[in-house]
Amino acid sequence: MNEGLIYDWNWMLSELSVRDQARLIGVAVFGIGVALMAASIVWLGADLARHLRGPDGTPVLSSARRPVDRKVP
Repeated sequence: MNEGLIYDWNWMLSELSVRDQARLIGVAVFGIGVALMAASIVWLGADLARHLRGPDGTPVLSSARRPVDRKVP
């Protein structure tokens, strides 16, 4: 190991005086990451199900929503 080399996490956790909670912090960050990935998969599934059901009567792209062309011929 390189002597005198201070790793970022070691320095940050030491400065915050939470170096002895490093494992708990790591597990928490990992858990948050897993939860976000699971939530994104659920969100993707819900969006896919919505698209497979078909239009809901209010299409996003509609000619009725376009402004009327008021050019003088």
